[in-house]
Amino acid sequence: MTGRDVITTIGNGKVLMKDREIKVADTKEIMAKCRESSAKLWKSING
Repeated sequence: MTGRDVITTIGNGKVLMKDREIKVADTKEIMAKCRESSAKLWKSING
């Protein structure tokens, strides 16, 4: 079994993921923050 086999995840009685879609976080907002942070990191590395 791997993560690809997981369809639904429930934790502490709350559905966290259903049909492979995360229900407890704004994934678009998280991805935007990740892109922003990675751009800052690369800029600091490359000068």
